[in-house]
Amino acid sequence: MLSENSAVVHSKLRLTGQTTHHGQHAGDRLTILTFVVRKNEDGIWWAVSAQNTDIVGDAETYLRTANGDLKPVDYRNS
Repeated sequence: MLSENSAVVHSKLRLTGQTTHHGQHAGDRLTILTFVVRKNEDGIWWAVSAQNTDIVGDAETYLRTANGDLKPVDYRNS
């Protein structure tokens, strides 16, 4: 909690049921949702910002290669 009226919330979830713009099943995804929330004067919490980040197996981050592609990297295995 940042203060009595604001907080950062992290949630890990499996996203299912997503379809492509062609209507095909896109497959499940693991994600981390991060919200900044603020409590209004009625005591109700509202999200004021949100970020959705995919969890990629065996990767902690991405490195941009010389040709501009993103390559998953896991520093735990080095």
